[in-house]
Amino acid sequence: MRNNKGINSHRKDDAEIYEYLLFLLQIR
Repeated sequence: MRNNKGINSHRKDDAEIYEYLLFLLQIR
């Protein structure tokens, strides 16, 4: 995970992780 922009990018990473989890759930 890229942590260059600190808190600002942290929020974006959370969104990406959430979408990724939903994606994994759909595969099942």
